[in-house]
Amino acid sequence: MQYPNSNFGTMGSSTTLFLKGIGLAGNDVNFRQQQRRLVTHLRGLVRNGDVTERSLARLTGVSQPHMHNVLKGKRLLSLEMADQVLARLHLDLLDFIEPEEFLEWQRRR
Repeated sequence: MQYPNSNFGTMGSSTTLFLKGIGLAGNDVNFRQQQRRLVTHLRGLVRNGDVTERSLARLTGVSQPHMHNVLKGKRLLSLEMADQVLARLHLDLLDFIEPEEFLEWQRRR
């Protein structure tokens, strides 16, 4: 899964503003961005046919109606539910950080 990295300097200003507006520009990785990446991953699993919405809900221990609303962007996962989803799918937040983001973080430290 690829996410835009911090090399926005070569893009036009309207593109940079758009990416900042949707939370993809900049060097910082935050909880909200990681939550969006988790939901994007879950949507991809359903979209690719790896799992159905119903089986994803069962597998992760989230109710099917709530999972449906999360996948449609109408609801958010609580921190506890997000941790539960990560654990049940054997994922880690580090799975959603691109190597370039990590290297940029290391350079700033």
